[in-house]
Formats: sequence, C-alpha cells, structure tokens
Amino acid sequence: MAALARRWLAEDRASAGPRMLWLELDLPGGTAPRPSVFAGPGNPPQGRPAAGPDDDEWDAVVALLKPGQSAASLTQLRSALPASAWIGYVGAMRGVELRATVSGLTPEQIPVLLHRIAWRGDEDGLAAVLALARTHGPRITLGFNLTEGIGPALGIELGPFAPDCWEGLLHAAAEIAPLSDAARTALLAWPGYTVADASWPKGLRTQGGSIVRRLNHLKFGIGDGGPSRLKAYLYFGLLP
Repeated sequence: MAALARRWLAEDRASAGPRMLWLELDLPGGTAPRPSVFAGPGNPPQGRPAAGPDDDEWDAVVALLKPGQSAASLTQLRSALPASAWIGYVGAMRGVELRATVSGLTPEQIPVLLHRIAWRGDEDGLAAVLALARTHGPRITLGFNLTEGIGPALGIELGPFAPDCWEGLLHAAAEIAPLSDAARTALLAWPGYTVADASWPKGLRTQGGSIVRRLNHLKFGIGDGGPSRLKAYLYFGLLP
C-alpha cells in the first residue's frame, strides 16, 4: 500500500486522465481488515461517463495498481462491451491480481457479453441472479477477475433505484443465496438518520448535523457451481 501511494503521488496529473481512487476494507469476523484499492472514472448518476479513459489511460491505471501486469485482459473486456456500458473502476484486491467493474448493462446484454469474452463460469447461478434482476429492475454492476485472462469468478451487484424496493429484493435474494431472516431484518432496519449530539467528536459535529444511512447494493458472488455468495454494502454519509 505504501508503494502504491508513492506511485500515486509521483504521477503526472496532467496526463493521468480523470479518475477516482479509494481504499476499500473488507472486515471478515475475527481477522485483520483486507485492503483493496480501486481507481477509475467512477459511475455518474445517470448514463455512461461523458469522457471515459482511453486505452493508454487504462494502461496507466493498471501500471499504478500492479506495475508489470499486462493490461491485455482489460483491453479484451473493453473491446467486448456494448455502446451503453463502461468500465467504472479497476482494483487491486488481495488474492486477486486485478478486478474490473462494468456498469451500464441490462440483464439481456450480460449473456451476450459473457459469450463474447468466452466466459466459463456457473451459468445456472448467473441465470438465477439475472432472473431476480429482471423482476426487481435494479441497477447492475459486474465484477470480473483479471488474473490470467478473464476468470470464471463473477460478481453481480444489484441496487434498487427506490428505497421501498429493498424488501422485495432481499426476500427474493434469500431464495438463491444464504440470507437469514435475522440478517434481512437487520438490513431493512439500517436506513435512516442519526442526528448529531454531544457524544459526537467536536470536529465531526462542525462538519455535519446528521448522518444519513442507506442500503447501497447486494453483491452476488458466482463461482464454482455452489450457492451464490452474498454480501450487502451499507452507505453512510454526513449531511449539513
């Protein structure tokens, strides 16, 4: 991580292209946090980015995250995308050389894309998640592992556009992936607001009057033909 930070600080900002950089910490129970770093143009509120990175800029992102790693798999993935889709981020994850996220796809476009890149993953697991996506109509983001070529592991993120759609999505998700009633109840209880009070650190109180809490998305992990793995991603942020 220290070496990556030094590379980031040394970059020529004028030629690096537009990008966001963030650190993600996975917090498995009872073990140390697992860090991942992602870089890219991000996902705008609607539609694809107005001016996404070209091949040279994506090569620079790969060089930042994994010096010496070939960007050929990323180029292959980009060349197979339909006009509506884009790569939002590329990340360096522990245990995975690189991961790329793709947004702007409909459920109908996903099998076509996977055929183009000769994906060899769990087609039954994919079909179950896509059926759920068609019913509940959320935004979809795919996550591809780019270790040696484009790997069979696939992440599918589903996020409803409206808060009142979450209950139906979680109920349907429990039918195809491990999700207990207790976990579903806890997730539905998360959205809301926490108002600042005297227990907040002074610096935090001066920055905002409350924290908004939202459910961001569900992520299905499709792998070796077993039950899809499931993660829920929570959001919280300061409000004035």
